[in-house]
Amino acid sequence: MIQSGVNSILYAYSYLPLLADAIRQMTATGMAFLKQLEGLRLKPYRDGNGYAIGWGHFIEPGEEWMMNGITQAQADAILLQDIATAEEAVSKTITVEGSPQFFDALMMFAYNIGADNFRTSRLAAMVNDPTVTDAQVQAYWATTWVGSPPKQILLDRRENEINYAYNAVDPDTIIVTASKSSSSWGWWIAAIAAGVYIHSKS
Repeated sequence: MIQSGVNSILYAYSYLPLLADAIRQMTATGMAFLKQLEGLRLKPYRDGNGYAIGWGHFIEPGEEWMMNGITQAQADAILLQDIATAEEAVSKTITVEGSPQFFDALMMFAYNIGADNFRTSRLAAMVNDPTVTDAQVQAYWATTWVGSPPKQILLDRRENEINYAYNAVDPDTIIVTASKSSSSWGWWIAAIAAGVYIHSKS
C-alpha cells in the first residue's frame, strides 16, 4: 500500500516539467482588446519597412500572395497563428507569475514587435528580475520599441498595453488614443485601477 502511494507520487512528479512548460493562452478579453488595437484591414498597407494586412500581420517573405488582399476568414486564421507564436514566446521567456491581464499585455507587446524580438527584449528581462520594481517596468515599457524619433501611435500602443496589464478589468475601461484602424468604434473611457501586479516585489 505504501509502495503504491510512493509510485503514484513519483508518477505525478514526473509530469512537473511538462506543467512547467505549459503554454499560457491569451484570454478572450485580451484577444478582443488586441483586435481593437490593431483594427482589420483586408488590403495591404504600409507598416514600417514593409506591408501589413489583416489584424496587423506583417507580411513576411513567402507571403507575397497576401498583397492581393485576403478575406476576413483568412485574417482571423492568421491572427490565431500569430497569437499562438506570441503566446509561446511569452510563456517560454517569462519565468515569474503574473495575472492573466499582465500576460495578455505581454503577448500584445510580443505580437507587436515579433516573438524573436520579445525573447531578447530588455522588457522581458526586467519582468523576470525580482529586483526591478513595477514602476521601473512601466517606465521602460512606455518608451521601448516606439521608433526613433518616437512615433505617437507606438507611444499610445505602449500606454494601452501598460493600462491593460495593470488596470484592466474589461477592455471598455481602457483609454485608446490611437489605432491603426479608423475611429468608427470610438475611443474608450478612462482606465480604472484594479490592483493587478506582475508579482510581489518588496
